[in-house]
Amino acid sequence: MEFRILGALEVSSAEGPLTLGGRKQRLVLAHLIARANAVVPPDVLIDGVWGEEPPDSARSILHTYVSRLRRALGERLQGRHTGYVLHVHEGELDATSFEAKVKEAKTSLTSDPAKAAAGFADALALWRGPAFGDLADEASLQGEIARLDELRLTATEHRISAELQLGRHSTMVSELEALTSRYPLRERLWAHLMLAMFRSGRPAEALSTYERAREVLASELGADLLHLRKVVLPARAVLTDLSTRKSPFVSEATQPYLGNMVGTIERVLQDVLVDRDILSGALNNYMSLAAHKTSRTMSRLTVVSIIFLPWTFLCGVYGMNFDVLPELHWEHGYLYFWSTAGLVVLGLLWLMKRNKLL
Repeated sequence: MEFRILGALEVSSAEGPLTLGGRKQRLVLAHLIARANAVVPPDVLIDGVWGEEPPDSARSILHTYVSRLRRALGERLQGRHTGYVLHVHEGELDATSFEAKVKEAKTSLTSDPAKAAAGFADALALWRGPAFGDLADEASLQGEIARLDELRLTATEHRISAELQLGRHSTMVSELEALTSRYPLRERLWAHLMLAMFRSGRPAEALSTYERAREVLASELGADLLHLRKVVLPARAVLTDLSTRKSPFVSEATQPYLGNMVGTIERVLQDVLVDRDILSGALNNYMSLAAHKTSRTMSRLTVVSIIFLPWTFLCGVYGMNFDVLPELHWEHGYLYFWSTAGLVVLGLLWLMKRNKLL
């Protein structure tokens, strides 16, 4: 049996695709697949299907959905005392196969880029469209969809990195242009695009791309200087390379100008580092202030506990209702005891207030 969620939700057996029912029934199955081989409580499924306002008959409707799915899936879907469990064997779910292929391809990224590129391409070929297909707009699936999308995009970045290591720069430019347009905040994609353009004999466009990336990231991320620095570093490397070695694309007269640009970028990086240090210092000051306030609060709680500890002890020994004070045999002991204890506590609180311990 095969379970597919990297695209439209599909389940196939040896006889062919299975009929999975309507939208809500398929949503139940989607949550069971996302938690494959684990017991899923009915409340989790009800919340995933109907949200915070389920109908009064939600449990009976859920039972109907599960019964229909069980007829389609057979013994793979079983009921437990605390919920339902969908049994998925190794290699049957396309999402886990994708993750396994990506993990394997990463091991060859440095040593064998050709193998890595083929491995990443093989993994990405498992995707048939948006995760969960027409269920992709369901709020209860957004966490899993975001996780899978991030894995897909990271695998794409690694594949492009392997392709660039193999010298396939020209063929990657158009794909990287589309990707940076779709994901403008992915710094690695911008860096790949600049490198691909430069190594394809298009240094002017590489510099223009750097400026465009800087503007986009500055406008979108604002004060996120560390991310901006990650984009500036590849541009500096490109300019340094152009200004220090002979190239058919750059004249000797242009190289000093590029060297000056390297110096400018160095100053930008220094400004970024200074700003980072300022932000770091501000954060440290804030944390120190928070720690000071926490320490002062703990000191106050300690003093208060010391005051009330004897009182609590006496209440535990003698109780709270007695007419005669034990041992001393005073009449009206209850009144004397609580009056004295109250005066002592009020006096200590006044002293603490005066000494700024409260």
